[in-house]
Amino acid sequence: MRAAGALVAAGHAVSELMPPELEQAAGLWGDLINEDVRRFWPAVEPATSAGARDFVATVLGLTDELDVADYAMRWQARQVLARQWSLHQAKTPLILAPICLRAPFAPGEDLRGAEAVGVIVDSMRFVVAVNALGLPSAAVPVGLDDSGMPLAVQIIGPRFREDLCLDAAAAIEEALGTLTPIDPRVP
Repeated sequence: MRAAGALVAAGHAVSELMPPELEQAAGLWGDLINEDVRRFWPAVEPATSAGARDFVATVLGLTDELDVADYAMRWQARQVLARQWSLHQAKTPLILAPICLRAPFAPGEDLRGAEAVGVIVDSMRFVVAVNALGLPSAAVPVGLDDSGMPLAVQIIGPRFREDLCLDAAAAIEEALGTLTPIDPRVP
């Protein structure tokens, strides 16, 4: 709400809308990225840590292996969704969305099995959908939660309009200030 208020103060119109087929776009990301990882993982697996190997094995277990026809169909579905989002963003160029739909996960939570990983991935559905569709976005801090952890939003723009994302991010930063300063002298 702070970010939305900052955008309104900067002259943006803000309304509550959902982009089209968010869940389907997020699911496509999982299918496509997992299939890509299945293909190159044997080459990089020997150079990874045990934790990384466990995580990748868990993530790959969340989706079935696709044959060539199913993989091609997912890419076709991606094109349909990209078009739907493009039409949506022709009327509503920027989408203000959460980065994660839950509090930050604890260190190691991503190594606690398929259920924990599934919850993490599901909570990041806006991030993965945007990645699946190849859209630009900017992450902007908006404050701290009750425990002092930083909170942030993402601004999602239409294809090739990084400038819109960066302009909106600058407006939010200008209105809300530097919320999570980092002292470069502290290791």
